[in-house]
Parts: sequence; structure tokens; C-alpha cells
Amino acid sequence: MRVKKTKLPFFLVGLTLLLFSGVYSLKAKKIECYTQFGLCEETILSQLAWLKGTRLLLPLPKTKAASVLSHIPQVGSLNLYRRLPDTIVASVMARFPLAGITTRVLGSQTALVDSSGFVFAHTSITQVPKLYLDSLPEMSQTVSPEILQSLNVLRMVNLLETYPPSGVLSGQTLSIILNDHTEVLFTVSKDPGQKQASLQQILNRSKMSSKRPTIIDLRYSSPVLTY
Repeated sequence: MRVKKTKLPFFLVGLTLLLFSGVYSLKAKKIECYTQFGLCEETILSQLAWLKGTRLLLPLPKTKAASVLSHIPQVGSLNLYRRLPDTIVASVMARFPLAGITTRVLGSQTALVDSSGFVFAHTSITQVPKLYLDSLPEMSQTVSPEILQSLNVLRMVNLLETYPPSGVLSGQTLSIILNDHTEVLFTVSKDPGQKQASLQQILNRSKMSSKRPTIIDLRYSSPVLTY
């Protein structure tokens, strides 16, 4: 009895060769880069130009790309995606300012700090809540827990006000000056979220009555108001 020959092995060999051919022939010709705010700045995109020629059907070099961008403080994290047939898309999560730190020195810049306490920029930007300190923290430095908590409180108060407030930290007491010169006192070692509702209620009531306190002391279990 004659056994019928099959062409299956030849088919598998051909398929394997085709796959290998695809792996090595599909290479990146274009690099696109985006942040959550839009297109990446040229300083970031230029650092990723080496990705051209990367084989698209092999694992993308995300770790190497993140390492290349690690010297740019504004870059928080990075992901790489392929868009066949010829593009690598870089998705950059840019750091966003929680608040700023500045000094009383005339012309002093503002250090922008993200939600983790990381200092990622020195800038002349003014439209952020600011904490005044004796000196400006260095780039890529992480601020202390007390300072980070103070910045979180400033951010919280900023959500209740029309214009960004400013504050000064003395020991555990944070003094925040609002736009109308009202002073608000917090204890930074306590959870500021518990005081947010009280502060909002006081500010809303004072707007309706046109009688605004000069000092709102939230360091105690019950607010203390001075007129």
C-alpha cells in the first residue's frame, strides 16, 4: 500500500521563513511622541531619534528609552507602542506641578514640585500656589514630607480661591495668605482634607455676609476666627 506524501512540512518551513522575514524587514521609519498635553517638545523627541530602524515585531526597547530620557526632569514615565507598518509612538507622562517653592529675594525663580515631592523645573511662572522658603530647592531634589504636605495644603486652598495663594511654613504651622489678605493657619502634621469643608463653609459664608475674617485658624478641633 502506497503512503500518500504530505506537503505540510514544506508549508511549515515556508511559514517560518515568512515570519522571520517579517520580523527583520519591518523596521521603524518614523518616531512620534506625545504627552498628556499634546506633542512632545523637540528636546524630548530628538533624544528618541535613535529608535529609527528598530525592528517592530521584536520587543521594543522601553527600558533603554526611559534611561535615555532620565536626565530630563520634566519626564515622569515613558511607554513605547508600535503602529504598523513603520512607526514607533512614544507616550510620555510629563510631570505636573502640585505647587511651587520660591524665596523673598527679588527676581527669584519658582521651583515646580510634582505630587511626589520631586523638583522638576526652575521657572519664572507665577500662576501656581507658592510656598516661601529661605532657599530654593535644587533640580531633581525631593522635598521633605513637611514641605510636601504644605504644598498639598496650598493646592487644596487654591481650589477654593480665584487666584493662587501663597504660604510660609514655621515649624508645624503653615500660614497661607489669601487674595484678600485673609490669613489661614494649618498644622501640617494633621490631615488637611479634614479642614477643607470647614474652610469652604467659612469662605462661602463670609462672601455672602461681606464680613470676612482677618485670620482663620484651623489648627484646632474647631475653627477660630478673628475679625
